[in-house]
Amino acid sequence: MKVKRILSGAIVGGVAMLGFPGAAMASTTVVQEFMVINLDGEPGTVVATGSLIYGAGVEQNTRALVPPGSPFQVTFTFPEGRLVHTVVPGPPQIDADPVSCVTQIVSHPTTVVTGGTGVFAGATGTGTATVQRTIVAGRDADGACLPSTAPPILALGIIESTMTLTLL
Repeated sequence: MKVKRILSGAIVGGVAMLGFPGAAMASTTVVQEFMVINLDGEPGTVVATGSLIYGAGVEQNTRALVPPGSPFQVTFTFPEGRLVHTVVPGPPQIDADPVSCVTQIVSHPTTVVTGGTGVFAGATGTGTATVQRTIVAGRDADGACLPSTAPPILALGIIESTMTLTLL
């Protein structure tokens, strides 16, 4: 009888702590920080620092597939799942130096979290970012900077983003 009582207590305690399958779970809302480093247009490395997500993953986006200034999709992939959001670009501030062939671009887009997979399924939220891109152009035979249509020697992007993120 003692074993039945212990087992019964464990089951009741487990249901009380974990809930029944399919029962509504409380959502969690936090301010989450992300930093993305992107080199030459390749998938970026995203580092998340916050109470909800803490670690590194991969950033992929569709920015190159849409006209400049158009919203695009971004996916952060972590071991626990994917976090998907739409980025609405802000107007860029462009500083092109024709002597050094270095162009600095700064913009401040907004983000809307549209969902995810794994532990991020059903995620929602909004945020802002600061994007800093540095582009180093090559030179022609006369030493002049190549046009922006030519492949750059280096293209580096650093994005710092703060989001209010809600997980179910």
